[in-house]
Amino acid sequence: MRKELAEARKKLFDQAKNEPVHFFVTTCSENKRGQVWQTSSDNFEQGWLKIEKYLDAFSIFPKWVKIERLNTVKKVSAKEGQQAIFQTQRNNYFPYGVSFNEDPCSIFLPEEITGNALLVPHPEHRIARRDARLMSSEENIQKYNHYRDQKDDVNPQIHFGEEWTFFTKKGVFIENENIYSMEMEGYGQGVRKIDADNQWTILEQGIRRGAQYLVDQITETGKFIYGYFPVRGRTINSYNSVRHYSSLYALLEAYDYLQEQELASADFLEKIEQGLQWGLMHLTKVTEDAYYVVDGEELKLGAQAMVILALTKYQTVTGNQQFLPSIKQFLNGMKSFIAEDGATAHVLNEELTESEAFRIIYYDGEALFAIMRAYPLVGKKEWLDLAELLMNHFIQKRYERYHDHWLSYSVNELTTYLPKRKYFEFGIRNALENLAFIEKRDTAYPTMLELVVAAVKMFDRIQEIAFEEPLFSSEEFTWLKSVMEKRAIHELRTGTMWPELAMFFAQPETIVGGFYVRHDRCRMRIDDAEHFLSGLINYQVYSSTEEVTEAVINEADEDLEVIENSEEESLAISVVIPVYNREKELANCLTQLAHSTLDHSQFEVIVVDDASTDQTVKVVEEFQEHFDHLRVLRLAENSGGASVPRNLGLKQSKGKWVVFVDSDDYLTPHALEDAYQLAIEEEETDLVCMPYFRAEGSRRALGRSCFQSPTAIKGVDFLDTKLYNSLNIVGKLMRKEVVDRYQLEFPTKIRVREDNWFSMKLYAVVRKIAFLGNMKDYYFCGEWDTVSLSKIGTPPRDAMKIYAEVFRFVFSLEEVPQKRKEDILAIYLNRYAAMIKRGRYAPTRLFDQTGYSLYFLKRSTYLDTEAKQFINDLYSGKYDVQ
Repeated sequence: MRKELAEARKKLFDQAKNEPVHFFVTTCSENKRGQVWQTSSDNFEQGWLKIEKYLDAFSIFPKWVKIERLNTVKKVSAKEGQQAIFQTQRNNYFPYGVSFNEDPCSIFLPEEITGNALLVPHPEHRIARRDARLMSSEENIQKYNHYRDQKDDVNPQIHFGEEWTFFTKKGVFIENENIYSMEMEGYGQGVRKIDADNQWTILEQGIRRGAQYLVDQITETGKFIYGYFPVRGRTINSYNSVRHYSSLYALLEAYDYLQEQELASADFLEKIEQGLQWGLMHLTKVTEDAYYVVDGEELKLGAQAMVILALTKYQTVTGNQQFLPSIKQFLNGMKSFIAEDGATAHVLNEELTESEAFRIIYYDGEALFAIMRAYPLVGKKEWLDLAELLMNHFIQKRYERYHDHWLSYSVNELTTYLPKRKYFEFGIRNALENLAFIEKRDTAYPTMLELVVAAVKMFDRIQEIAFEEPLFSSEEFTWLKSVMEKRAIHELRTGTMWPELAMFFAQPETIVGGFYVRHDRCRMRIDDAEHFLSGLINYQVYSSTEEVTEAVINEADEDLEVIENSEEESLAISVVIPVYNREKELANCLTQLAHSTLDHSQFEVIVVDDASTDQTVKVVEEFQEHFDHLRVLRLAENSGGASVPRNLGLKQSKGKWVVFVDSDDYLTPHALEDAYQLAIEEEETDLVCMPYFRAEGSRRALGRSCFQSPTAIKGVDFLDTKLYNSLNIVGKLMRKEVVDRYQLEFPTKIRVREDNWFSMKLYAVVRKIAFLGNMKDYYFCGEWDTVSLSKIGTPPRDAMKIYAEVFRFVFSLEEVPQKRKEDILAIYLNRYAAMIKRGRYAPTRLFDQTGYSLYFLKRSTYLDTEAKQFINDLYSGKYDVQ
């Protein structure tokens, strides 16, 4: 190994420097955690001689050797160090090695930290949230010291001095006489460097190793080892039928690829066949007319789709039709999940009755994709018709807003047979509307690469069709392909369990070559491997004739690092507060928000100052340290009402949900968290309403008839509520996507009931509404706010303008049935008829603007007697002005 060491020395030697060095050498030859050895010297040459002497002591050169030298160092106080670690937003994303004091036993590489969980998340951390708030684990440090340095510390605090050092390193890795330089920065530091010269070689290594890892998880019975938590080498013992078949599908993609490269091992296909046979034997329910996949006591649409995908892929790859009868029977079973209008039931019970209408959007895309893959094998048009039924349902329900990879696969497949413009438009929106987020995503979520590759293939085909009106620009296509390349490189760097990383975990030979989820305890499940594998293979096959520029590769990690400071990904809620000269009241409002139990990284507060002349802005500035995300937007001139500030705050908001709070009101500390948790419980919830309470000293009249439930309720239709008694917009958590889709904003030409204008439109387009229970306090209303003029009597002309505009808006909603439009507008007229008919000209102008359409409201059972008489009087000419 003298040749390899000489080359390693050359890569690590910095001829311009002659200064003290610190080396780390990690060796691993067995299926146990690698051994880290370190040494310091006055100069490079002395240190290298120590390394050679250390490695010469091995009777056989280790299987894996990693040699690294200290590169950059930063000294910080212990307090600063703790704060920097605590502010890390994701588990296992702290970017440095750490020396807690001068003792070598207290120096830990980044890979040692990750591989031994030396930094752990705050106990309240949840996997899906960017709020890890890391802290050192004295217990894990002590355990690892015992393994690495054979030391048992009586007092764990011995590790921590008053000054800490954060460091980066430069290194090489030796495996099978091959030498790889290591990435030095970014999320992929410590694994093999990827550049324009070696990218395709590294990609092929990743695919080959990943395929072998996944096929090795199939036991002799045909069942998979489901996964590992590699820090302790613990096996994940649960199982899932969807992932069983999806993993087999990915392995068949891998077999197809490796066979063409003449790299498939002799037993590769045999093990896949064992997996298929085990699934058919143990996960199948047979009825007289169909087959179903059973998962416990559930029948899942996703599992039904994945067995069809796996079996059809097997037939396509091998030409063997042994599973064709089963494919047909599973297709027959698919019908039980799909209604006549294309709606799906995601979960059935064993009696084939609906158990759960919706579980996860993946199932819908998988179903369509499976039907389209089976269609050419079974050759019956009924399956193409069923696929089109599903696709039309997806479009109607705007499923593209989920930006799901299976939808990308399925629309790409469907349009090869039915190249309809509306289907292509759906696929384009599914990809492009979330592309900026995909490009910047720091985690190595593999489904993003799958989505983008499928979309790129579809874009290619769209160009071949050459529609008269272009569906996308050349710039958008270039961007899409650039993101595809960046995601592939990012996955190789940060999601692939290369041996130079695996050697730091408990059982390196067990996990090497697989794929991991860094922020979830470096979890490795078969579905993680399957998604990484499918994405990388599809990228490789598509890109085999193309070149990736050096710029794309070098920029990939740099661009992705931006997400660490990006608010857009992590913000759940935007709280918008319009204010004018309310410095005292605003201070109380912000104080309450500062104590919110919702993690502060999850929401932003936007204070919109309507050109205040008091100390309002200064008050906001004093609260900066209490919020992760607090902004003040200032209007140059006073607008005279709440609409302009609210519109500005709404436009600038970055949360997935938005709630308005008036400056003299306040939310209780648990309000945001309770409302958000209720909002995300059901997929169709678009609005969460908080019950109102008077603040101390307030004389404000409150409409509380719609907040009568002591406990939270959800899944409510607007027509079944009394929200017509609560047309103010404050304290209502609304889905931002709905607001943007219908371009809702507040009117700037009326000064009263401007929130009615907004709320009545919002209520007409939300799908389901949830209400927090009134047993807890949520939204406290103060005296009338300066920006809110609702306490002034409503001029009839303004009431007419509001109702006429809402009438026009509701009648323009193509997706809303006519009867529902009439019912909604009847409810609103019940509130507005009395205000409008007080005016001399307002009734006639309303009649002129709504025409004969107003008469249709008389058919609604929701219309009350007074409103019905108002319509009769309009048509009789009673309000005609002489």
